[in-house]
Amino acid sequence: DDINEYTLSTPYDISSASFKEVVLDVSGQEITPVYMTFNDDGTTLYVMGTTGDDINEYTLSTPYDISSASFTQIALDVSGQESNPTSLLFNNDGTTLYVMGQTGDDIDEYNIDTTAPTVSLTAPSDGSTVSGSSVTISSDASDDTGVSGVKFYINGILQGSEDTSSPYSITWDSTATSSGEKSIEAVARDAANNIATSTATSITVDNTPTPSSLGESTSSSGATITWNTAKNGSSRVYFGVTSATSTSTSETNTGGNATTSHSVALSDLVSCTTYSYKTVSRNPSGLDTATSTESSFKTTGCTGSSSITSNSESSITTASGGTLTHSTLTLTVPTSFTNSSSALFQVNTLETSTFIATAGTPSGKNRAGSVYNLKSFTDDTTALSSFDKAITITFSYTDDDASGLNESSFKIHRYNDSSWSELSNCSVDASANTISCDTTQFSDFAIFGDASSSSPAGGFHYGCKDKNASNYEYFSAHKQELCEYEDPEETIKELKQRIAAIKMKINALNTSISNNSVSDSSSFYPKSADCTYTHDLDLGDFHDETRCLQKYLNANGFLVAETGPGSPGNETTYFGSLTKQALIQFQEAYADEILTPLGLQSGTGYFGPSTRKFIDSH
Repeated sequence: DDINEYTLSTPYDISSASFKEVVLDVSGQEITPVYMTFNDDGTTLYVMGTTGDDINEYTLSTPYDISSASFTQIALDVSGQESNPTSLLFNNDGTTLYVMGQTGDDIDEYNIDTTAPTVSLTAPSDGSTVSGSSVTISSDASDDTGVSGVKFYINGILQGSEDTSSPYSITWDSTATSSGEKSIEAVARDAANNIATSTATSITVDNTPTPSSLGESTSSSGATITWNTAKNGSSRVYFGVTSATSTSTSETNTGGNATTSHSVALSDLVSCTTYSYKTVSRNPSGLDTATSTESSFKTTGCTGSSSITSNSESSITTASGGTLTHSTLTLTVPTSFTNSSSALFQVNTLETSTFIATAGTPSGKNRAGSVYNLKSFTDDTTALSSFDKAITITFSYTDDDASGLNESSFKIHRYNDSSWSELSNCSVDASANTISCDTTQFSDFAIFGDASSSSPAGGFHYGCKDKNASNYEYFSAHKQELCEYEDPEETIKELKQRIAAIKMKINALNTSISNNSVSDSSSFYPKSADCTYTHDLDLGDFHDETRCLQKYLNANGFLVAETGPGSPGNETTYFGSLTKQALIQFQEAYADEILTPLGLQSGTGYFGPSTRKFIDSH
C-alpha cells in the first residue's frame, strides 16, 4: 500500500537502480494501488487503485521526490464509469483525463476544471471605519461548476472557518485586535480546488475609548471625576498636586463591565488645594488605551469659602532647597527643611473679598495686596504641617497697594482658623517694594500695615485731589500745594469722560421727553441687567463681578481705559488702579446718592453696599 523510490545511476537502466529508503504510504487513500503518474513538472502525483475506484492527488514540494509529497484532500471517484480502474493518462495540456479499467472494457474521458471562481468583498466597504464585537464581513462568489467555500483573511490571518454556503460571511470581533488600518481579503475555491482571491479592502478599526465631556464636583476632602467615551472602556484617574499626576485610582469597569459613562471618586484629598488630573480608559481587550488632556479641579474648604483664582506649584528637594514664585509671592525653601527627600509646594491666590469678609483684618491694620494660601505635601494626599527650618516668604507690592500706609510698618500675617498672627524676622525694602518674613507653618498669608502718620481720619493720606493735575491721587485727602500740572493728556482723558457722561444724560433726557415723561437724574443711567452684584470689591481683587462693573462704567461714560485691558470690549476680572479711578469718578458724579449718606465728600474707589445699591436701583 505504498510507493517506493529508487535511484538509477544509468538513466532508464533498472539494473543500476538502488532503493533510496523513501516510501510514500498511500494506504490512507488507497489500499490497492495499481497505477501512478506525475504531471509534467513532477510537482503533482496521481495514484489510482481498485479498492476506492478513484484517483488520489498528492502535491510534491520537491519535484519527483515522494518524501515531500502530501495528500491534497482531492480524490476523483470514477466508480460510476469503472469499478476496477487500472491506468490513467492526461492529454498534453492537462485538461483531459483518460481512464481505462477491466470492468467496463472501455476508456472513459473526463474534462478537468481549470477555471477559478470569481469573488469580491461586499462588506465592509473600502475605506470604512468599524468597531465592536459583531462586524459582518461578507462576499459574493461564483464559479462555472459551483463554489465549494469562501475563507476570509485580515492582514493575512484566517478569521473563523470556511463558509461553504451562500451568502458567504462571517461575524468578526474587531475588539480582539488593536485599532488602526486593516486589510481584508476573501478567498474562494471550487470542487477542483481552483482558488481565487478578491481585491483587498482597506478598513480602519476604531475601538479607542476617546474621552469627552470631562467634569468635576468637589468637596473639602474629595472630588468626583466624570467623563464619557466614544467606545466602551474601563475607568481610571491619575491625579496629583503637580502636573506629574503620579497617583492613580484602581481601574474599574474592565472587560465585560466596560462602559461609555464614567465616574471615579477621589478621597482623602487636602482642602483648598489645586489638583491636576487625567482620565485613562482601555477597551475590553486591553489593546487600545485613551488618555485625556490634563485638567484641574480645586477642593473647597478655603477660609470663608473663598475660591482659588490662580496657582503655581513645584517639587523641591531637601538636598538642594529651592524657590517657587507665583504672582507677587516668592517662597525660598532652605535645604533640610524636612525629614523626607522632597516635598511638593503650592501657592494659591484666594478671592480676596470673600476671604476678608470672614477672616477680617488684624486689629488696626490695613491690607496691602493679595491673600495667598500656601501648601506643602509629602504626597498627593498628605499635607506637610510644619518644617524643620524656617521658610522665607517674600511679597512684592505696588505703590497703589501701599497707598495711605506706612511701609515701614508692613508685616506678613498668617491666618490660622480663627485669628491672625504676625510673622517673625521681617524686613521691608521700600525702594524695591518687597517684604520678607520667616515661617515654619503654612496656611493663609497677607501683608498688613499701619495707616500713614500723615493721613487724616479714615486712613487717607494727603495728596492732590485735583483731577486736572498730573499727580492726581484718588485715595488721598486734598492739599493744593501737592498738585503738579505736567501732563495735558490726562486732562484730555478726563474731559472725554465727562463729555461722555453728559452725552449719556442728554440721551436719557431725550428718551424721557419723547415718552412724555421727565424723571429725575437717577434714570439717566441704565440698570446692569446681565449682572448681579453681591461682593465688595477693592484694589487687587480678582472676581467675575469686576468685569461686570467695568462694563457698566464703560457703558455709562466712565471709561476704565480707552484701549487695552479694561477698555470697552476688553473688560477683565482684575480690580486694578484704572478700575478704581473710574469708580471714584462715578461715585463723585453721584455723590448725593452714594457718598453723602455715608458722610463722605470724595469717592473712595471701594465698591461696597452704597455703590451697589445705587447701580441696582438705576
